[in-house]
Amino acid sequence: MASITYDGRSFMLDGRRIWLVSGSVQYTQVPSEQWADRIHAAKLAGLNTIETTVIWSRHESRAGQFDFTGDADLRRFVELVGKAGLYCVLSVGPFVDGGLDMGGLPAWLREVEGIDYRTANQPFLEASSRFLTAVAEQVRDLQVTAPGAGGPIVLLQKEFGWTCGQDDLAAGYLGELGRYLREAGLHVPVLNNNNLWQELEGEIDTWTGGDELLAVLRQLGQVTPDAPKMVLHLPTRGVGSWGHSAEPASPALLQRRIAECLAGGGQFNLAPFHGGTNFGFTGGRLSDAVGDYTTGTSDLGAPLGEAGGPGASFQAVRRICTFASSFSRVFANLDPTFRPVVADPDAIPEAPSTRSKTAPAISVVHAQGSQGGVAFVFGPAPAPGASEGAGGTTRLLLPDGSAVPVDLGTQAVAWCLFDVHLGGRHRLDACTLNAFASVGSMFICYGAAGTSGYLSVNGSPLEVEVPKGKKPSIVIHEGLTVVVCNEEQIDTCFVSGETCYVGAAGLKGDGSPVLPSGSKQCLAIRAGGEAEQATGPTRAAARATRKPLGPWTAAATTEYIDGSSPRFAAIDGPKDLTSLGSPYGYGWYRLTIKSAGAKKHKLAMPEGGDRVHLYNTGEPVGVFGFGPGAEEGVTLPLKKGPQQVVALAENLGRFSNGCVLGEGKGLYGHLWETVALKTGKMTIEQGAPLEMLSVRKPLWEVRTGDVTHPDRATWSFTHRRKSPVIVQFGAMPMRAAILLNDEPIGYADASGPRQLLLDSEVLARGKNVVQLALLHEHHPDAEAHHAAALEAIGAGTVFLEGANALTEKAEWAFAKWEPPPPSAFASLAKSAKASGLPTWYRTTFAARSESPLFLDLTGLTKGQVYVNGRHVGRYFVATAGGESVPPQTTVLLPAPWLRSGSDENELMIFDEHGGTPMKCSLIQDGSAAPFTAS
Repeated sequence: MASITYDGRSFMLDGRRIWLVSGSVQYTQVPSEQWADRIHAAKLAGLNTIETTVIWSRHESRAGQFDFTGDADLRRFVELVGKAGLYCVLSVGPFVDGGLDMGGLPAWLREVEGIDYRTANQPFLEASSRFLTAVAEQVRDLQVTAPGAGGPIVLLQKEFGWTCGQDDLAAGYLGELGRYLREAGLHVPVLNNNNLWQELEGEIDTWTGGDELLAVLRQLGQVTPDAPKMVLHLPTRGVGSWGHSAEPASPALLQRRIAECLAGGGQFNLAPFHGGTNFGFTGGRLSDAVGDYTTGTSDLGAPLGEAGGPGASFQAVRRICTFASSFSRVFANLDPTFRPVVADPDAIPEAPSTRSKTAPAISVVHAQGSQGGVAFVFGPAPAPGASEGAGGTTRLLLPDGSAVPVDLGTQAVAWCLFDVHLGGRHRLDACTLNAFASVGSMFICYGAAGTSGYLSVNGSPLEVEVPKGKKPSIVIHEGLTVVVCNEEQIDTCFVSGETCYVGAAGLKGDGSPVLPSGSKQCLAIRAGGEAEQATGPTRAAARATRKPLGPWTAAATTEYIDGSSPRFAAIDGPKDLTSLGSPYGYGWYRLTIKSAGAKKHKLAMPEGGDRVHLYNTGEPVGVFGFGPGAEEGVTLPLKKGPQQVVALAENLGRFSNGCVLGEGKGLYGHLWETVALKTGKMTIEQGAPLEMLSVRKPLWEVRTGDVTHPDRATWSFTHRRKSPVIVQFGAMPMRAAILLNDEPIGYADASGPRQLLLDSEVLARGKNVVQLALLHEHHPDAEAHHAAALEAIGAGTVFLEGANALTEKAEWAFAKWEPPPPSAFASLAKSAKASGLPTWYRTTFAARSESPLFLDLTGLTKGQVYVNGRHVGRYFVATAGGESVPPQTTVLLPAPWLRSGSDENELMIFDEHGGTPMKCSLIQDGSAAPFTAS
């Protein structure tokens, strides 16, 4: 039975130091048939570890019914990681964030009496204990410490970003989770990524973030000197959300951040390396702003694209990750106490968006240990979206007084090895080119084409020129085969055993080369300098072909929209979708309203979400809610007499993070006819500072003793009716306690609440005072920042009176949203226009190409995509009025879900606004072709 231990340098497996170069691959977001390929791609990128996250909602979608089969076969995924020769870091939750609905928590928890999430709450802890025990039963014997052969799991991570500063609460929650893991038989070291907000005995503190990593890791080493330093969540891209343009990838910046981590003696996990797809309704809501919801693809900017092919940052990541894993012995033995004074790499002015003739500033950070050292040469951080660094050259002064040149080329960082034993009798004294790999008696390095490099082996110096063109330079020096590549060549360099292939596009699982499209051979270099041509299969051509779809059939939703469907069943008033058996997706509400006369009613929906389409007598009225094309208020025209108003309510995803998990969805409150309430202008009044954790707990990045500013945003009004008041907040630039008549009643931040219903029972008869007390925050100019926040809040806050609960006396009914049977579809004319009403569409297509297949959604608006009966996920490309909605315009159709070679692949689409599918097409994209192991 193996043992895993650690100290301030690294982890140790049976006393042998290991260095983790990790990336996240989420098995629940990739079809199981493709798991081995994604793991293989990670290995090609130089990773030696896979981090994967256990999603509670995927494995226990119904209370007490666990599923670890098929695409949820956690055990098989971990076994595949081990089979590939990689380590595994297993993140077990229970809360995991990841941009997922409820941060991965199952929706049925909302129905558990007395539950509160992510805290020392007995119902939540009991449910978490059962889940963690079920997970342990799947993987207990796959730990490296397990008796017998063991498995690849070297570390566990529990929870995610628990950054509340109340120690007792942390001990009662995080401490209990740790106890559950140990009692379930999971004994490898446990990581937390609480960014030092909570340190628990027996756990290793790690970091989440990508900024100022050298400084962060030095500080982490000071605080936890007896544990290895690790950035457990080094972000590779931002999280995509509907209505917001995707952040441009910056490969050079990501590579530079990884280098900062290594220079600080830190191991890392790229999150994600490959994110995959948010299948079905799994995407969640982000807490950064009101109405931000994650996109269907989880791979906007990740190193490995959604289809499994190289993303924009793949090669930049592969260069430095291959170096880090190949020279892991050097990094695992770095001296953690060696922290020389250096020019801060993050203080270098940002590079211009285009390469400048002015020499950029340079910072050199030296790390050394018993197995050698590395000097990282940092240029300016690239501008956002820049694919290359600003370049730059400098000279390093060696211990013997000699000066050697270093050229950054197109990178924002270079790295130089010193005093490293390469194997056999070869000692690398110095190398000013970027080290890539070392195998046997071969050393591979690279630099900018046409520049000079300096190496010294066994005390014998060697000056080399980096070659131009496609052929690397091969030099035998002191019996060592030195392969020198330029930047273009190194991206075609793959090492298999003791052979180096240059001119390849990858490797198969057996180590044989894969050639770029159009190539017939690549160069195979072996120890001793022998080089010969090698052949192999080729990658798909990097071109995209488009194929139209059709003929189409359509199924209208008329009987739901006009309320005549027999599937409607009576309910006793407003109810949340989850309580109605629809925890995800949509639901149909029917409201039978008797109107005393014809009138247009201006309505508010303070208790509903996320988006609610209203229809009156079968005609669209408007969309309540968040996001493009939706409004906070809708005007509903009613005729005299009884009539049916239908609402299609959509759960677009619950919060994946923040302080308000498990919020209600659908119509869980009444629609209110409103009138303006006179409050006068906002004033600034003084109030006693409030301790924020007395208002709500846990709160993230809030410590015991953190209080509100005495200046409060204040509104006063007189209210004598038995009607509620609805407060509509605008921007909330700072976190705040909400007070009514000097009593705390709620909490607000950037995520909301957007609307707050103050029931007549909590209002005083007469004068009422509503206040926002903003939390003191660290800011260079705190008072000015606070004053600006108050001004913004005052400008955006509106008070309304709920004059009439329009739906209070209505007869309520509900019907589940579900795909129609095949018999409901009828032929759709090619000339068909958008109907403006929810419509299902269906067609069939052939799948005869090995290239990834994407559905182009041109002509549609917002809805769902199904292929061969499986729910691919959401799309949102346009509003009902045709306004474009970024960032995602296509949907990947997973290859394992297709019937290859068959003409009978069924595509079914639900479009909320009846957009026409006539311009939809299939795109076969060879540039996105996946790396495959077989």
